[in-house]
Amino acid sequence: MGKAVRKGLAMRGLNWVRLFRQATLLLGVIVFAALQHSLVRAEVIEIDPSQPPASILPPAELEKLTVLQNTKELFLYSRVSSDDSVVVFGSAALGSATGGEPEPPQLGFLNITDGSLQPVNPAFLMTPPESEVVWRDAQTAVYLSKSQAGTAVLVSLDRTTGSVAASELSLPGAPISLAPGGARLIAEVAISESITLTAVDLTTGALEPLLAYPQGGSPSSIAWSEDGNKLALVRTLVPPELALDPDQAMELATQDVLGLLPLEENPFFQGNVVDVFDLANHEVHLSALKAAGGDGYLFQRVSWSPDGQTLLAKMVRPSQPEDRANPITFFPDRAHFRLYDANFVLLETVDRLEIEAAQTTQAFFASPDEVIFAAPNGPTFRLYSYQRTSGEFRRLPTAAGTFADAPYGYQILATHQSRQLIYNQSSFLQPPEIYRLGLDDGEPQALTAINAAAAAVNQIRVSEVSLRLSEKVTRTGYLLRPANILLAPQTTPLVLYQQGGPGGAMTNRWGATPDEPFSLLPNFGISVFFMPFFGREGLGPKFVDRLVQRRKFGAADIDEAAQAVQALVTMGYVERDQVGITGCSYGGYFTSQSLVLHPNLYAAANAQCSPLDLLQWWEGEGRLLVSYAEGRLPTESEWEYRRDSPLYQADDIRTPLLLFHGEDDFLPVATVKNFHDRIVAAGTPATLLVFQQEGHTLTHPTSRFLAAQSQIAWFRKYLLPTSESTGVCSCAAPISVPTLQP
Repeated sequence: MGKAVRKGLAMRGLNWVRLFRQATLLLGVIVFAALQHSLVRAEVIEIDPSQPPASILPPAELEKLTVLQNTKELFLYSRVSSDDSVVVFGSAALGSATGGEPEPPQLGFLNITDGSLQPVNPAFLMTPPESEVVWRDAQTAVYLSKSQAGTAVLVSLDRTTGSVAASELSLPGAPISLAPGGARLIAEVAISESITLTAVDLTTGALEPLLAYPQGGSPSSIAWSEDGNKLALVRTLVPPELALDPDQAMELATQDVLGLLPLEENPFFQGNVVDVFDLANHEVHLSALKAAGGDGYLFQRVSWSPDGQTLLAKMVRPSQPEDRANPITFFPDRAHFRLYDANFVLLETVDRLEIEAAQTTQAFFASPDEVIFAAPNGPTFRLYSYQRTSGEFRRLPTAAGTFADAPYGYQILATHQSRQLIYNQSSFLQPPEIYRLGLDDGEPQALTAINAAAAAVNQIRVSEVSLRLSEKVTRTGYLLRPANILLAPQTTPLVLYQQGGPGGAMTNRWGATPDEPFSLLPNFGISVFFMPFFGREGLGPKFVDRLVQRRKFGAADIDEAAQAVQALVTMGYVERDQVGITGCSYGGYFTSQSLVLHPNLYAAANAQCSPLDLLQWWEGEGRLLVSYAEGRLPTESEWEYRRDSPLYQADDIRTPLLLFHGEDDFLPVATVKNFHDRIVAAGTPATLLVFQQEGHTLTHPTSRFLAAQSQIAWFRKYLLPTSESTGVCSCAAPISVPTLQP
């Protein structure tokens, strides 16, 4: 697929390995200097993250905020070792927001029995993982990285000594996946305008070309058998004319998302295949499995059973909102799973409501006869076990929460013989920790207590609340309140939250940052209401499709949220003049558009990293998503694009609005400044904080610390008029400092 198409589809979450690398680099580049500050009424303020953040809150609250925001990210880098004793584990904090020496990232071997950690030499920071971490044997883990000179290296970690060793690799191209055992890898070798996928034997140096495809046609899913001898790929076979003409490819992709391509004429459906390679026997099975001619589902992801005899395929159904003539391959709305034998004969299909979420359900083998599924069920993630021999499907006894992301799935691992799961989970109440669960008996056991300090200061109450939105519709959400506040009729200021997207699942997870304020605002006296609205997974495909069908985008979920707020007011959970709203990315759009459609409902708002002009977004990164959402092209219905863009209705906004935006966000900051200026010109209070050296989300500790204080102060000012808080900081002109290199 052409680069333009790939760019148009860039709606992915941050990769966990990249997150860890970024966090590692940040630790060496932040410097602090003195900065004067004061509180302001409404203006545009430039924030320099190299300067210490202003102190808006009282000292005791600053101390609490520091603890909450020093929560560490945890990473299960490898599978469990072959002797079922350890896993390669890492942790990283973004650093201290208020100065001092930041705690360095850690990498080590986590004992899955007692939670003890054998650290690895800090030299690993020079060559952090850029691939899967696999086990060469029970003693040694290996992964791919790059040297300081940019050369590919194979890094080995010794679990007894903690030593780190790196050896340079002579490769014909860019490595993209390392096999279990570390004896093979596959690399993409660029030849003219095409790519040859090549298997490299790291012991002998032998090269085995596997297949060729055009630039941009890389596999979307890569699965190795446990012995490293079999390889399965999900790919899209792109016709030569599309590979050579990215503009034509984008045109066809746009027709797909508008529902204008019948599946029999849709190259993205017809070209969806699974290739299988038996590297030990040099057998090649191109297009061993094809979507074309099937039941209309696409292959999305594949994985092997531990014995390499069964291939598990996640299948997804192209969505078809009511007003679209044909199914849409780029935005599937439902999933089921198929199991194939070694000859690619279908053995069985696992098709259940519990695991039908197309974007967020994942599966893997715990043994040749047992499959584990992770899937959203309303606003929480669940684990399920499926026994192939008996057909038993049961929910496992995990606590409410959400599992941390990993490449192509979640950080959930199965042991080899001891029938246990090791996983990384968090919730509104509990920061990320590692847990162990026996598949045959018992309850989850915590293996780590790395974020115990944050958990201790997280004094909030979490309650499920059922809301009757209409005569036929009752929905459930989470009310997150300060721990000392009882349920209705005792009220507190409340902020409705919407996450980025659209799409995916809104689930119970830790968040102590302004863009995920679940454990932020309630710890400072402001409740948060959290509920999935139309377009989110976990409540069925019809619920997902409702966001975009019948030209309801820009209103369907926003009107549903307004109904929820009105129900909360009626039930006595909040006073009508004490309701706020916030969100980042799509959540920022949702916030801004809510102020347009419901000008008298919200008393204060905080919109972050917001797309505000759908016409502009369509011309840039969001063509496919916006076309799918609107159902028409801008040339066909420019008025509707404008109606659904908060920028063009800025003059009508009457809710005091705090805006955050990164200077380097792919969404132009100039658009946000224009939006801000028009709101202020109409007489509505608004403040825009522009964060230098920040992209689509805030990553610098100082940025997050200041933004959190500003968010708290803003909602206190407008939702608690008698509060002593008077707004956000007016930081003095930033002090220029040299750009430091890591």
